[in-house]
Amino acid sequence: MRHFLILFALTISLAVQGQETWKDSIYVYARFIDNFTYEMLREGSVVLTDAEGGVLCAESMNTYRSNGNEYNFTQRLRRGTTQLHLRIEAKGYEVLSQNIRIKVGRRERYVYLPDIKIRKLPQRGLTEMKEVVVEATKIRMVVRNDTIIYDADAFQLAQGSMLDGLLRMLPGFELEGGRILVNGEFVSSLLVNGNDFFKGDPRVALENLPAYMVDKVKVFRKEPDHAYITKPQNKDELPLVVDVNLKREYAVGWVANAEGGYGTHDRYMARLFGLRFTDHSRLAFFGNVNNTNDTHQPGTSGDWTPSGTASARTRMQTAGLDALIDDKRRIWKYQGEARVQHQRIVASTLTANETFQGATHSTFVRQQSEQLLRNLHVNTHHTLSLRRKRHYTTFTLGGSYRHGKNYGERLHAEFTENPMDESRGASLDTLFRLAGSPRLDALLINRTLQQSRQWGDTWHGDGSYSSFISVPHTRDYIILKANANYEHRTSTRFNDYQLHYAAGVTDRRYHYATLPEYKFSASVEASYDYRDNWGSLKPYVSLNERYAKGDYALYRLDQLTPSPDFGVLPSTLHSVLDNANSYMSESNNWTTVAGVETVIFLNNGKQNILLRPEMQWRVDRLNYQRGTLDVRPHRSSILFSPTASFRFDNFNLTYRLMPTDPDLLSMQTYRDDADPLNLRIGNPNLRRSIQHSLSVNYSIFSASVQKKGINGRIEGYARLVQRALANAMDYDATTSVRTYMPRNVNGNWAVGTAFNYSQPVDTERRFVVSNTTAVDYQNSVDYVSARSVVRNLNVREQLSANMKWKKNLLTTKAGLRYLHAVSAQGNFANINSFDFIYGLAFQRPLWYGISFAVDGTLYQRVGYSDQSLNDLHFVVNARLAKALLKERLQLTLDVYDLFHGQSNITKTLNAQGQTETWNNSLPNYIMLRLGWRISKQPKKRNN
Repeated sequence: MRHFLILFALTISLAVQGQETWKDSIYVYARFIDNFTYEMLREGSVVLTDAEGGVLCAESMNTYRSNGNEYNFTQRLRRGTTQLHLRIEAKGYEVLSQNIRIKVGRRERYVYLPDIKIRKLPQRGLTEMKEVVVEATKIRMVVRNDTIIYDADAFQLAQGSMLDGLLRMLPGFELEGGRILVNGEFVSSLLVNGNDFFKGDPRVALENLPAYMVDKVKVFRKEPDHAYITKPQNKDELPLVVDVNLKREYAVGWVANAEGGYGTHDRYMARLFGLRFTDHSRLAFFGNVNNTNDTHQPGTSGDWTPSGTASARTRMQTAGLDALIDDKRRIWKYQGEARVQHQRIVASTLTANETFQGATHSTFVRQQSEQLLRNLHVNTHHTLSLRRKRHYTTFTLGGSYRHGKNYGERLHAEFTENPMDESRGASLDTLFRLAGSPRLDALLINRTLQQSRQWGDTWHGDGSYSSFISVPHTRDYIILKANANYEHRTSTRFNDYQLHYAAGVTDRRYHYATLPEYKFSASVEASYDYRDNWGSLKPYVSLNERYAKGDYALYRLDQLTPSPDFGVLPSTLHSVLDNANSYMSESNNWTTVAGVETVIFLNNGKQNILLRPEMQWRVDRLNYQRGTLDVRPHRSSILFSPTASFRFDNFNLTYRLMPTDPDLLSMQTYRDDADPLNLRIGNPNLRRSIQHSLSVNYSIFSASVQKKGINGRIEGYARLVQRALANAMDYDATTSVRTYMPRNVNGNWAVGTAFNYSQPVDTERRFVVSNTTAVDYQNSVDYVSARSVVRNLNVREQLSANMKWKKNLLTTKAGLRYLHAVSAQGNFANINSFDFIYGLAFQRPLWYGISFAVDGTLYQRVGYSDQSLNDLHFVVNARLAKALLKERLQLTLDVYDLFHGQSNITKTLNAQGQTETWNNSLPNYIMLRLGWRISKQPKKRNN
């Protein structure tokens, strides 16, 4: 801490030397709007004069973006100017001549004039002219300041294309399921006319907005709505967004579409979408029913990964409503959404696990589980924003309800040696369903059969407030925030557990458990940001409170005579309460956070240093009762969490120190033996863990080069964790009982780097190549009967090329993942494995208006000691589509996994062992879909 304070004092001293580049000038921004519609004018001329009549500027209106807003006029003036005169001329509007008086504070850099309203001239004597057709070559893409603008009409699309089809054709765009990438960078939000659209789920817009409605697609880094108060931020840290602007003729109207399909293996889907919109409002709804549990489409990027998207089999029904009302004067905005979702999931999982027990031997586990899950989830979220000259305020209110049921069965067997299954799950079938095997009986340690039934309800509510308040005639601002969350959860569970040892000893535990739980949290935060030419100083403080209470009751129904049938609750329970494994827990935490964030500008603002020393004062209280244990521990602690960073143009270096205290419950001497093979105990000797992290990133190219579509970025990190909190495990070979206890371990560290690069080959950006290279090295330390250390080297490489011409789209890629894992443990077999992926996706129009899309991906794994993992999978998906009846009717034929190549096996490795998991998945299928799309806008009227 002493060294950090010395650095802080030294940086403050440099501030005095780095002051001043803005003392003599300011920028004035203005917006000229229609007196009735409040729309910003796009064409016209502006003459600005001073108090003596001297012309300061005479220029045409343009578009400027500052602090999250658009303006059509800006001018740099001499500081001290107070009297101005504006003369605005725009076609179809009255000439406006207006005196302006401004008052500027000593530390202000920017002045934003109130919106200037201009009256439209009355329209008289209009004569309707004959239609004239003007043909011109459209410019596909332009770059204005930091915004890339695509003209949708300049791209040839197949009939009936939706928004996703348009975005795939845009240079630099890639779609991976519901995610959007532009020049290799993920897009954080998809906006429609500048507003969020079903926030968090861009697929709703991608799959339902017709491409013919789109005028422009803009890509830029979006400043927050309150940026006009908080002033400019570092653009590299702002999220990348895509804004879809609709054509003016569709500014008011509605659009709807419905689609249904049926395929082989009883696969089906149906969806409905409707949208009603005006310039300042929007109402949208959607419904979706399917049993394909897949949201990807053929012909996009080939990323139908064989170990994730197809796990389990799901029937899903979803419906949602999204509403937006935006005041045309831009004073207030309301946005809200509501969703309901019901799922029925059938999940089958088979796991093969090897656990490193000490330095000389391992144990092997085979486990199979079958689950039927039913979930109902309802949620709603509402936001009201108020925008005034001196403050920006938002209120949010949300709530949700979740109801779930889970029926499951699990088979589990543990062996002293690898059972060497001839086929997946063969050893479990032999032990549980067949007559047994002398070979397996000799290796068997124990086997368990478990049946469970669980259901529960969760109610959640939250609300928040935030306000950004500017201080008059300064660049300073105040931030006030508050939020609160409440959750009530109830859970009920039956669990019938039967344990059989190889020696013949049997243990049965038939449990019934209830767990009502309450959680509440609240916080308030305040900060003041002082800004001057040398930098900024931001002191802040927050108060946080968290409360939780749970009452877990566990009953041993197997102790009743006779034992009730599974799922049947007897009339009396108190006599079989398992006091040792039932508990009441009540916790309360108060945290006060205080800090000062200091930013120092160096070299005329081209460089800056950020220092943020932060102190946390935590007060933790726990009331815990379990069997004979009755404790009320209390802890008061202070944590120092500093952050320091240095930025030089496009280079940034950041260091963070993050201490973490163990929770009070893990430090109590409790014992949980509800599962006789897995005991859990606390550790009163736990200490605070400390994580040091260092990150660096560097953008290779200047902004002028990036406008040409060239992007390159190098990132690196280093991480060291002292006294990491690990869930250590001790294994008793004589009883096969595992005892888990949290413990501090040292030696966990990691370093890594990544390089991303993309570049168009041609000037029109129809051919774009990109590359991603990443290298990570991890020293993973854990405790499994003894200290366990595994060192992993991961190397990932992916090359891709995206080619677009006319209505054709071709995407190719090749990827490699190399894993090198070593350990000093005698039972650890070093790993040198390679995972290869080769992909190709193609789409183009065929004859008679039929569009065709196909993607194929080849997955190959080599170098695994387990020969079953050295395999080859080829996954092919295809689509044919035809639009009829003026693009209102859409026929689509989908083929999923044409050659039955989809794999659903994953493998993980850490310091405790390695695990191979198989999940059930969808069968391949062919589906025919029929869709109907309509849209309507008001008829044009002559004035």
